[in-house]
Amino acid sequence: MASSKPSKSQDDLSSLRLTVISTLSLINQFTTSLTTAHTSPPTQPTTNAPNPLDVLHTTATLLRAQTTKLSLLILNKPFTPSAISTILRDVSTSCLPALMSAVEICDPEKYSKILHNEFRLRVRRVLQEFAGLLGEIPIDDANDDGGNDAAKRDQLAFTGVVWEACDSLIALRNEGLVGVVVKKAEDWRAMIEDAAAELKGWAEDEADSDEEDEDGTDSAGVGSQDGINGDDGGIPEDTNFDSIFGTTRTLPTGPSPLRTQLELSIAKLSLIQILYQAIIKRRLKILPTLLISSSASSPRSVTTPIVDELVTHLSIIPSETDELASAFYELNHKDATERYNRIIQVAKDAASVVEVNWNGEEDGNTEWFKKWSRLVARP
Repeated sequence: MASSKPSKSQDDLSSLRLTVISTLSLINQFTTSLTTAHTSPPTQPTTNAPNPLDVLHTTATLLRAQTTKLSLLILNKPFTPSAISTILRDVSTSCLPALMSAVEICDPEKYSKILHNEFRLRVRRVLQEFAGLLGEIPIDDANDDGGNDAAKRDQLAFTGVVWEACDSLIALRNEGLVGVVVKKAEDWRAMIEDAAAELKGWAEDEADSDEEDEDGTDSAGVGSQDGINGDDGGIPEDTNFDSIFGTTRTLPTGPSPLRTQLELSIAKLSLIQILYQAIIKRRLKILPTLLISSSASSPRSVTTPIVDELVTHLSIIPSETDELASAFYELNHKDATERYNRIIQVAKDAASVVEVNWNGEEDGNTEWFKKWSRLVARP
């Protein structure tokens, strides 16, 4: 009888080991599915499906609670492999499949591609963080106390990030499509603002450098009398320091087509930032609530394709702005001009999408967007 206890303990540990491995395998399978580009329509009809936001909210709340239990069982003594296995089996058969179901029933055509992609992104993060927590389970030694303070801090840290990821899913129901799109538009506008500020700072630095050169000093304020140049074994005066140190190339001194293009680009990027602010305030924040109806059997909204089209335009401009900045830093006038034209065209396309309201009708904001398009098109 006495020998049965160690045997049972070893059996429980072996069972836990297999449960952890199978759970990680399931997570890996789901994560791979979420990472793969989603090109096919849902495999099951969503006519009578529940609201995916409700499913996500309920499931994430349950997973958060299960994570708390799991964390306590890992930290506290005595270590009970059977109790941990029970929780993991529950998670594997309920929470994890339910998260994937929520992604599946979030039909991109009904709820918009951007919301569907946000589902995939946030669910994938939850799965990855939960897998990290599973790595803290001592599956090789039931007597492993993980007992030092550092190990406990690691376990608590993993628990915290799972909580945070679950909270992000829970919050998605309140955010809805409006919250997701507004946040992304604000982030993209901030990226454009940062790139424009860097370009403006670079242009001003170059202008200051030109003034210093006219005064007969280099950018470091050092003359040849300091022993850097000359015939005493110093560095030759015609040495190209930019090629040696890989520093950014400098704008041509005085007026030039590239400098003119730079000044024009900075001015137009400021206008584009204003466009983002207007789109957020005048269109996105008043998206119809019917887009996320409590009834999943409600008809598909004609608005969601328009939202996706607008989001596509708004997402292109920040990356193109980065490429525009790179072209200027490389003094590539041709590329800079092409990037500039691309940015202006995409911005005009975005403004065109929101000239009418979400019902497809002109309103008090229509003329503002038309005036903006005319203004940004001016050379």
